[in-house]
Amino acid sequence: MLGTWTERKRLFGTLDMMRPQPALLMGALLTTAFLGGAAHAQAPAPAAPAGTDTLYISTTVGSFKILPAGPDTTRGALDIEFEGTVMVSGLNGTVTPGTGVRLELDRPEHKRQVYFGKGRIRVDGEFRAIQFFGRNLKGTFRGNGVARLYGEFDKNMETGYYWYASNPQKQDWGAYGRTVIVPAPLNAAGPMKVKGKVKDVPRKGGF
Repeated sequence: MLGTWTERKRLFGTLDMMRPQPALLMGALLTTAFLGGAAHAQAPAPAAPAGTDTLYISTTVGSFKILPAGPDTTRGALDIEFEGTVMVSGLNGTVTPGTGVRLELDRPEHKRQVYFGKGRIRVDGEFRAIQFFGRNLKGTFRGNGVARLYGEFDKNMETGYYWYASNPQKQDWGAYGRTVIVPAPLNAAGPMKVKGKVKDVPRKGGF
């Protein structure tokens, strides 16, 4: 399926996670959506401004889903280096997997493809959704749409960062789910600032 249990354990087991893992939950959701045919209904995505922008993304362990701002498809180019799984839905375009990345599952009747591995992949064209979960992600998305980000704390207690070509100030990726609009909202009040690191502080008497 989307990697054997051994592969998943190797993928996520090397980090000492501080809390439940949304990235693993996203993997289960990806499997359900892929094998179940039609995707479950979701809340409408926020409207994105007209035009395009480049979103830079970087996280040690996490997941994302890029969606159109409305009920139809959107267009863009995703170019990332990663270790994990990428699922592409409703694509009218091209997928170019690099060395180390293979096509794991193909469901042409549902216009869904799943790629797995460690390396680079580029998705270019019109699509309904692009989903990723894994680790060591670094890359860009150029286009128009909405990205939903989920992250985990790494050994340095960081979740990763995102920023725009139009606004290079980095923002925390976050661990509780974050919705990012592409291009960057025009009404953003001044430069974005990087938030301080968040650390878990055990309660007295243990957990």
